[in-house]
Amino acid sequence: MNDVRPLFDPGFTERLPQITAALAPAVSDLPPGGRHWVFYGSRPLGLARQGSDLNALLLLDDFRGAPHRRDGRWATVPVTIHVLSRDQFTADGHERRYGGYFALKLLAPFMSSRASDDELLSRTTAGFLGPFAEAVADRWYRPAWSADQLLAHAYLAFLDLHPDATSYLARLRRHADLFGRAWRHQREVYVAALGAAGMVAPHGGNRWHYTDQAALDDAPREHARATARFWAAGTTCHDFPDEYFTKSDVYASRAEQTATRQALLDMVTGEGRVVEPVAGHRA
Repeated sequence: MNDVRPLFDPGFTERLPQITAALAPAVSDLPPGGRHWVFYGSRPLGLARQGSDLNALLLLDDFRGAPHRRDGRWATVPVTIHVLSRDQFTADGHERRYGGYFALKLLAPFMSSRASDDELLSRTTAGFLGPFAEAVADRWYRPAWSADQLLAHAYLAFLDLHPDATSYLARLRRHADLFGRAWRHQREVYVAALGAAGMVAPHGGNRWHYTDQAALDDAPREHARATARFWAAGTTCHDFPDEYFTKSDVYASRAEQTATRQALLDMVTGEGRVVEPVAGHRA
């Protein structure tokens, strides 16, 4: 798998053992063995705002409870910890059990304490998105797609399910160099995961086509159910979603969000580059 470490803040990477040790008190009642910490979001990338939290998944080999959220601290940084079993995470990806609430968190680059499992985690995320991405691609009636276009389908499928997530992508897109490196990393990881899952196959000329394994029998129905499950899981782990909506509007302006979605569409139609920065963005 493509090495993700160059994308992250070196200070964060070096402190990974100290971070997991600092979070131990928040999860002291959970099985001590078989723990897999996964960190994602703005802080590992070095894009944290003042007061930003650190986002983490704690995947457990032996856990029989319901997925839930806990709060921890790393020095002065608040940490949001989502606790669930590895089987529950896998079920979210391949059975859409929680509407992608957990699996979609790892579409963006992530850093984990068990790198040997990173490919499996990425395959789980691709397993969730692949069928929805294929439904997006069907709008254009093309026989084959580039790797960039496959990833653009995935992001458009994500945003079709949860439009307010556009703000997080728009915020990263302000930093053209970092966004370009993150895009290239995710392109390699995502397309490899789709291929491993049998959802795409080579078409020649560095193009791929979606296979029957990626097709949804009833895309509108599955879309509606995934969205409902996503928000059901979200309100279990957090408060009513207005806080999420408010954050999305703070992270990026409506113009930035519109421009980001258009850039993804331009990538699909071959009329632009996703990594172009938005003019006049807010710091």
